[in-house]
Amino acid sequence: MKTSWLVLCTAVILAPGAGFAYEPVDVTITALYAPVSGGYRYYLTVHNNTDPAQNAHVWRFDTWLLPATDIICPFHWSAYVFSPWYVNWSVGESSFAWPYGIPPGESLSGFEFTSPTLPGEIRYGGSADSDLGFWGFFGRMAPQLVPEPGSLLALASGLGALGLCRLGRRRRESPQEENLA
Repeated sequence: MKTSWLVLCTAVILAPGAGFAYEPVDVTITALYAPVSGGYRYYLTVHNNTDPAQNAHVWRFDTWLLPATDIICPFHWSAYVFSPWYVNWSVGESSFAWPYGIPPGESLSGFEFTSPTLPGEIRYGGSADSDLGFWGFFGRMAPQLVPEPGSLLALASGLGALGLCRLGRRRRESPQEENLA
């Protein structure tokens, strides 16, 4: 059984596309990152998009291709670093999936780590437990840069200046319209 699992994982890793899951689960992971001293801080959110009728709770997932340090997990979750390039995130055992796993239709954030490597693509895989048994999911994510506060301030200032210019133009045009009437 282990041999077929390894062959399956290898085939999935090499397969093109954004990701897929064995029915009935539909799980995706999104990632944001921000520059920090000595590397980048990554923020992961797990989305269980599975049909609620399937009652599949996500209880573990793995990320690989980035060395990870300074790992933070949500309450009742833990992370095990098997190698610098491979992290297993879980609620312990599948028996804990029901009270602490991610139920269908919900998302869970709070998975964080630091890496010296700028991302290209992070691959992931995991398990969900349902009334029908265990289900695996695999996929790929491309982390997005978190806007820094200075950029947001510049954007807000620019939009405010445009609004003031528009207001000034309306005020200058209003007296001329009254004189014409």
